[in-house]
Amino acid sequence: TFIEILTDATDNDESWIGTGGGAGAHWTISDTAGDDKKMWFECRFKVQNIADSQKNIFIGLCEEARASADTITDAGVLGDFDFLGFNQPEADGDGLDFTYPKATQAIQVKIADLATLVAGTAVKAGFVYNPDRVAAERIAVFLNNQEQATYVTGTNIAAATFPDAEELALLAGLKNGAAAAHKFQIDWWRIVQLF
Repeated sequence: TFIEILTDATDNDESWIGTGGGAGAHWTISDTAGDDKKMWFECRFKVQNIADSQKNIFIGLCEEARASADTITDAGVLGDFDFLGFNQPEADGDGLDFTYPKATQAIQVKIADLATLVAGTAVKAGFVYNPDRVAAERIAVFLNNQEQATYVTGTNIAAATFPDAEELALLAGLKNGAAAAHKFQIDWWRIVQLF
């Protein structure tokens, strides 16, 4: 059974669900010795519309208190906050990107078009942070259980553009890019981190 996150037919309407409330979050990805804990994130979802400029979805991890207005801007871009996850961009309705930034930094699209989405067809997406893996492969991204050939490296994590050591919570939702009702359906999501 899928959970549906719905919007009405108002342009720039948005709906979100998340964890952590406004006071904090449970997880971090850190490259600092002692704080560098393994993490697994995975989700299964489907979208009902893949037309360009119709809607924009996100599912993944982000800073606390982001299940709110303008998490995605009216221009169809994820807002200025820490996040790491999967985005169906408004400008590319059948595309799914793996992306991240640290707040105030430029958004990094690490894997563009990770998937070509099909309306009404579920996909499974996830990533694994393993600080013990070689530096060139610190975060591995998966689509439908297949490991991808592009990785977030140790150098990427150490850069100013990555949300290194930032508190992260689960977040999923969508924003309309046009005056039409939309829905985003989530089968499940889960996260595990070793402490």
